[in-house]
Amino acid sequence: MYKYIFHILVMSSILAQANEIIYSDGILAKVNGKIITNFELNQMTQRSQGRIIQTYAPEIAKQRIAELKKSALDQFINNVIILDEFKAKKFEVPKALIEKELQKEIDQRTGGKEQDFYQMLDRGGLSIEEYKEQIMESLAIELMVNENVKRKVSVTPVDITNYYNDNLDRFVTNAEVRGAIILIAKAGKTDAEYAQKVGEVQEALKNGKDFAELADSVSEMPGKPKGGDLGFKKMDELNESIRPIIEKMKVGDYTDPVLFGENTAFVKVLEKRGGESLELIKVRDRIKSYLQDEQERKYYNEFISGLRKKASIEEFTRK
Repeated sequence: MYKYIFHILVMSSILAQANEIIYSDGILAKVNGKIITNFELNQMTQRSQGRIIQTYAPEIAKQRIAELKKSALDQFINNVIILDEFKAKKFEVPKALIEKELQKEIDQRTGGKEQDFYQMLDRGGLSIEEYKEQIMESLAIELMVNENVKRKVSVTPVDITNYYNDNLDRFVTNAEVRGAIILIAKAGKTDAEYAQKVGEVQEALKNGKDFAELADSVSEMPGKPKGGDLGFKKMDELNESIRPIIEKMKVGDYTDPVLFGENTAFVKVLEKRGGESLELIKVRDRIKSYLQDEQERKYYNEFISGLRKKASIEEFTRK
């Protein structure tokens, strides 16, 4: 979750396919004297940007990429201040650990062929000592997070039982949901027309417009069922992008815009039924993992908040 390491940037640069994305330089932030550029951030996120560009319409892709880069910049800033704290405390990463990580990289990248690995670094303009330094920085960040975050995480059997009892509706099988849909199709619209149409539907729902009436008047769902009513569907057969959202919704709730390929949908839960309760023993590990993740996020945010208060951070991407 937090191992967003600096040498990923280097390897991404070396392994990148040329001309996938046009980069532009510019300073995005200055953190404890370290400059972070737009070029660096593009290198870090290039593969994810490529997937977004291939998946979404241009206007939506632009928004998704902006969100991706904002998240990546926040993580980069966090890593800088974590590393600075590691150095300020005069901690050291054991050399044996660095060598072990290096060997792992060699095995993964070139099948254990050291000479091929060194040549790959050389093509990227990086010496082996410089690469070891970046491995050290990566491990330093990981060690700091382990010490200040993960060691604090503790989920007890009582915590698991309490969560289970408080969320019984989440642990059922064969559950069904009756939903209604408003679909806005991308085909036949310019990016601006598409974005405007989605925005108009979202605004109408916020203003209390009846979902069924809106579905009848504007939905572009094939077959256009009356009121957008799709009837009952098995929960575990729903599209993977919508199922986790629907599971948490109550009857009467509707979603924010949800992407289905190039199209956008709004989904309302009309009714839920069925579902056999799963025994605690069958979901114990799932609950434990969830609670551990929740605690980890909490302690990480506390850790970073404390470091940010001490750090000198200037961001040039926000007004």
